[in-house]
Amino acid sequence: LTNKTARFLVNGTSIPEVDFDVGE
Repeated sequence: LTNKTARFLVNGTSIPEVDFDVGE
C-alpha cells in the first residue's frame, strides 16, 4: 500500500473503488 492508497483507506473505507483508482 502506498501513501495515497493508505490515506484513502483511512479516510474512507466505504469507497474501495477510489482506492483502486488511485492505486492504479
